[in-house]
Amino acid sequence: MTAQHLERQNESFVIEIRGADKVEMLINKEFAGDFNLMASHLKIMNKRMVLLNPRFVKKHQSTD
Repeated sequence: MTAQHLERQNESFVIEIRGADKVEMLINKEFAGDFNLMASHLKIMNKRMVLLNPRFVKKHQSTD
């Protein structure tokens, strides 16, 4: 998968997910096929783009 920065059109990122079975699980089960939701869970951390697990994010937000 790839992602492109909305404000800086010349910046794009390659998203690597190891294991084809994990890709299907992420897209269909964790994000219910909602690519906007998936995009909202992309974060830049240590100069790398990371896709955060929505279940982890929900747990973390409920403890704040």
